[in-house]
Amino acid sequence: MALLIYLTAIILITLPLLLRVLFRIRAIQVIDDGIELHFRHQVLRIAITQLTAAPYLRRSMWYSRLVLTMANSTQSVVLPSRTGQGLFRQILPLWLALRLPHLYDCAAQVERLLKQQYLNARRLQQVQYLCNKTIDSWLNVERKRLPLKAVRALATLQEIASWTSIEADQFRAAYIKYYLARDRAFFSTIEANPLTRAQQQACVIQDDRQLLLAGAGTGKTSVIKAKVAYLLHRKHAHAQDILMLAYGNQAAQEMQQRCESVSTELSCSTFHSLGMRIISAVEGKKPKLSSLAASNQQLTKFVQDTVISLLQEPAYRDTVNQARAACNVAKEAPLDIKNLKPLIQLTVNALPLIKQAKTLGHLDSVKLQFPQLLAVILPILAEYQLFLQHEGGIDFDDMLDTAISYVSKGLFISPWRYILVDEFQDISRVRMKLVDALLANREQSQLFAVGDDWQSIYRFSGGDISLTTQFRCYFGLSTITQLDQTFRYSESILQPTSRFICRNPAQIVKRIHATSKAQQEGLVKIVMSDLERTVTQVLERIKQQMSEPVSVMFLARNHQLLPTNEQVELWRKSFPSMDFSRFTFHAAKGSEADFTILMGLEAAYLPSKRVTHPLLDALLPNQEPFPDAEERRLFYVALTRAKQQSFLLVPDNPSAFIEELELTLKE
Repeated sequence: MALLIYLTAIILITLPLLLRVLFRIRAIQVIDDGIELHFRHQVLRIAITQLTAAPYLRRSMWYSRLVLTMANSTQSVVLPSRTGQGLFRQILPLWLALRLPHLYDCAAQVERLLKQQYLNARRLQQVQYLCNKTIDSWLNVERKRLPLKAVRALATLQEIASWTSIEADQFRAAYIKYYLARDRAFFSTIEANPLTRAQQQACVIQDDRQLLLAGAGTGKTSVIKAKVAYLLHRKHAHAQDILMLAYGNQAAQEMQQRCESVSTELSCSTFHSLGMRIISAVEGKKPKLSSLAASNQQLTKFVQDTVISLLQEPAYRDTVNQARAACNVAKEAPLDIKNLKPLIQLTVNALPLIKQAKTLGHLDSVKLQFPQLLAVILPILAEYQLFLQHEGGIDFDDMLDTAISYVSKGLFISPWRYILVDEFQDISRVRMKLVDALLANREQSQLFAVGDDWQSIYRFSGGDISLTTQFRCYFGLSTITQLDQTFRYSESILQPTSRFICRNPAQIVKRIHATSKAQQEGLVKIVMSDLERTVTQVLERIKQQMSEPVSVMFLARNHQLLPTNEQVELWRKSFPSMDFSRFTFHAAKGSEADFTILMGLEAAYLPSKRVTHPLLDALLPNQEPFPDAEERRLFYVALTRAKQQSFLLVPDNPSAFIEELELTLKE
């Protein structure tokens, strides 16, 4: 025992000397802005500002290890136990004095971000990264050494850093509730009628990628206007930061007019006018739209003349002969205009789709499927492009392709951080590529897409419904909400049409209710005999119901199934209090009337029996597996144009859709 005590005493006496020998540290000195470590041949100065984490002390019986963490290295200093503790007591207050203001600033910044801006996925990642980075530097500080304010700040940061998706959703719900209450006056006055809660939520939510599903008559244009106004109201954006996109000139003009009360500096454009704008900005002048792009009749004439000219060349004539079957030209028929009409029409339809496929990088795969047919069509496309070049013009497809190229290469810098797209369900992949390029051009850009997959009816021109139905597959983390109230018609139209459209399991199920409480029958089946007599009877029935002027819309699948101008004029004279209009199902989209009369509902016409050529089918978005999916949506569009009643003139051989609709009415 005496020997053990003797050895221990020797170790305690000689330990400082041993440490100096083993670790080469001659002295340690605390200075105003840090410490100095004196080695045999050098002095290492470590400023407090270099320490990225709090200094901490590891103790043992014989010595202490002082750990100093810097950005690119960690210095571990071994000292006698008492010396280490004394040095630590001097250094820690210096670090706290420097870092506590940063801790308070970080906590305040996080709270400000959470309070003032919607917690989208990107912002949640930023906030949690900031929290974790700050917390890491305080891990080894005993809470008893900190003021209460610092303890609370760290607790807040630790809580937010550990949020799960459920807790983040709970916070978002609380954020939405807070701003709905705070901005109640804004939402009550931005339109003639107060916005619904779902419409208000669509405005408050500010995700980087946001889809609003807006069914027929649910007030999507009101939401777009309110969304823009709310961005300005909350000072998230200036008018110059916002771009609104619509499909047609009429829709763009209507949206521009609706938003003029919000700001006269807002930009609302069609995709094609946007392409023009981008090209003009890069090239310094507005491109000329080709005469062939403006007239389908002129384009058809050009293709016809080009085919006649190319057939003078033996090689091209041989190519056409080899592709007769693909071109729908009889084996022994002469190669004249009459027999080549199917090829000419196919080419007219295929030219824009081929150019879109090229823009998307899909053309090579189509060439492998249809080598003979494309060997016939591509020379026509080459002549077409040569004509545009000589004319100094551009068509709509080149317009988008060129605009995409300029944005992607950085030749055009997007001034817009917020892009709002109307009728998103009909967007094509090429249009989406332009939107993607613009979004990628700006940091923290946001897309607000408004559409209704139940009304997607333009696949024949490239519209891709999957961008809506599979929005998250395309955009990743995003927010999808729905408008849940239709202002157009009553439950008697809403319920059967909703059940009818949702027979297709790929359609997104929506929970919508109608504001109108009208009890009258919404969809009225009328057995038709003579068209003119039946329509007259329906108009008499409408007249008996109404005591004021009403609008009546005639609807049919195709133009030839609609009543003639002469017929409509006769009804106009007989029923002067009625405002008549005529539309195909496609053209009626976006329109409404008090009453609609649907005709041409024979099985031969609805759903359409027209077969898309395999080449066009390959160039278009993937066909849906559910039978007649787009024709079903087209009929749904027609059924939902009426505000009061829709009269269905049912012939002897009705469409299967009529029989199916009758079943839904009985459910």
